[in-house]
Amino acid sequence: FQEKIETTQILIEDLKKNLSNFIFEAKNEQEELNTENIKEMIRNRLYKNAILLSKYLNRIEEQKKNEKLRRNRFSAEQENRNVTETSEANNQLQTELLIEENEIQNLRERVRENIALQINELGQVVSDISLHVSMQGENLKRIDDLMGDSRGFVQKSTHEINKTWNMIRNRRNTFIKFFGFWIFLAFVFWILKKM
Repeated sequence: FQEKIETTQILIEDLKKNLSNFIFEAKNEQEELNTENIKEMIRNRLYKNAILLSKYLNRIEEQKKNEKLRRNRFSAEQENRNVTETSEANNQLQTELLIEENEIQNLRERVRENIALQINELGQVVSDISLHVSMQGENLKRIDDLMGDSRGFVQKSTHEINKTWNMIRNRRNTFIKFFGFWIFLAFVFWILKKM
């Protein structure tokens, strides 16, 4: 399990490096903010898991040292004991040794379970990363679709504005001609009246 923990630690370090080297060209401030938030969430989870793995590795090392110390003590006790000890004392020692071995075995099982949980959590982090990346891709696709739709709306509205402006210009010319005609008629009648 120690090898698996060390391999997982190396993977975490690689993920940290890749995350710091990850460059995403955001098209707007929202995308940039989302990307930074996702990177920060991933970075925090990686640091948390790296710390937990270091704790487990230290705990395993400590357990190995304790086990070695116990074995050394046991060996020393065996050497110091008289050869003439009774079988009852040997049975008691064997019982204690079996109990201690069971405790060590149980402790190892718990450590293995904890390591398996941490590895599963790392898998969850990776799946969360892929989920966030796919969500960002969907957001970008939606933004591109909206940009395409907005171009169409802008073109339609520009066409309508130009159409309205041409109608206003045509009506203005028509009104000017209409009033010019009546002023001209009034002027002609005025001149004819003076003559």
